[in-house]
Amino acid sequence: MKRVVMVFSILLSACQSIEKEGGAQHHIFENAKIDKPATNIVRIYAKIPVKVPDNVEVRVGVSVVVDPKGEVVKAEIIKPAKGRYKGFNREVITAIYKWKYRPGEHLTDTTYVRLTETFIWTNKGVSFLK
Repeated sequence: MKRVVMVFSILLSACQSIEKEGGAQHHIFENAKIDKPATNIVRIYAKIPVKVPDNVEVRVGVSVVVDPKGEVVKAEIIKPAKGRYKGFNREVITAIYKWKYRPGEHLTDTTYVRLTETFIWTNKGVSFLK
């Protein structure tokens, strides 16, 4: 009985929320807290809507939910670009839905996971924060 309670409590501590998608409820786990985190396997680079001058860095943070097939099913800007760089936010959302992931696993099952990606633009192009 103690083992069942312990496994259940570990499962609950990794699961941060339940969200509805198409009428079904899904447990969404934080990527860093599961047995085998989801990893990115296909990146589509976001377009650069405005030229970034020297010595300027534009960062956009996005929270992503990845389904058990490795598809992005939800994306939300959590650290937006501001001012003349606001157009970068829209480009991040457009690009991130095209990304593919190796699905995350928790207790031997593939699962929905939430993770954060950060796009960084400079005058040399775009990169990603790990």
